[in-house]
Amino acid sequence: MNAPRPSGLGNPDIAGKRSLFLPPKPEPKLISRSTHAKNKPIRLAPKSTMQEVKRIRTTTELTPRALTILQNIQQEHRLRTGKVLPLWKAVSQAIEHYGRVKKKG
Repeated sequence: MNAPRPSGLGNPDIAGKRSLFLPPKPEPKLISRSTHAKNKPIRLAPKSTMQEVKRIRTTTELTPRALTILQNIQQEHRLRTGKVLPLWKAVSQAIEHYGRVKKKG
């Protein structure tokens, strides 16, 4: 016969069941403000949000013509390099290019 294996959520002391329980999340650090700011504690931002933001998630509504142009750019890039150009990168480059052209003109 097979050896008995722990199952279910019963007693979390068994090693196999410990993986079912998430560790507690650490509380954000609190610091106090100066006496001029009514001594209310403020929360420090987590380290991940303090780093430089590389991309921001957004939703765009494109016309069929704009989407066709972006797909053609992606296809040309794939044929030239053999690698996929993500849609977000194509849109980002197009907006940056448009901004540079508008600034010059």
